[in-house]
Amino acid sequence: MIHAIVVDDQNTFLKSFRQLVEDNFGNRLRLVSSCHNLKEAVHAINTYNPELVFLDIELGTESGFDLLEQFPEPQFSV
Repeated sequence: MIHAIVVDDQNTFLKSFRQLVEDNFGNRLRLVSSCHNLKEAVHAINTYNPELVFLDIELGTESGFDLLEQFPEPQFSV
C-alpha cells in the first residue's frame, strides 16, 4: 500500500480527489492526509513519511516549490 498526502488550497478539489482515489485506487493507495497549506503539508510529511505527495503549485500566496525547498533530499515522490 502506497501512503500519500495531497496538498491543495481548495476544499472542493480535496474532497473530489479523495473520492477519486478511494473509488479507483483504494486497494493500492491510501491518502493519510489532506493539507490546505505549506505548514500543514510540512507537518503531515514529517508525521506520516508518505511515499507520494500530490502537490498543487499555487497555494494562495505560497507555492508548492516552497514546500520542496524545505525537503532538499525528499524521501517521497511528487
